[in-house]
Amino acid sequence: RPSTPGSGSRTRSQTPRGPRRARPRGAAAATNIIMCNSIAWPMFAGRFGLAPTERRPVGPVAGEGSLASMDMGGESIGFGVDPSGFTLVDVIALASLGHVLGAGTCAGLSAIGAI
Repeated sequence: RPSTPGSGSRTRSQTPRGPRRARPRGAAAATNIIMCNSIAWPMFAGRFGLAPTERRPVGPVAGEGSLASMDMGGESIGFGVDPSGFTLVDVIALASLGHVLGAGTCAGLSAIGAI
């Protein structure tokens, strides 16, 4: 007996799947874009003084008011020639923070099916 459309006797190869989207690979993949941005923003914040770094800790200096900043002085671990004092420790710490943010974003978006 021949099958009629809608009778439920379709094989897997005959099942309509809808339009297939090509997922970008390489540098244009959503995961790569998310991870690059998640690492870049903490690095930007640390480099330009918007986040605490090894040489610029956050918080008031005792006895000098709440807006005074503390100069740690001396040599830092990984101290280079960066004019703002951005060190190797700062790079590792802020990149780690960026990886945590990026992994959480990718896991969350993957869980809801967005990527």
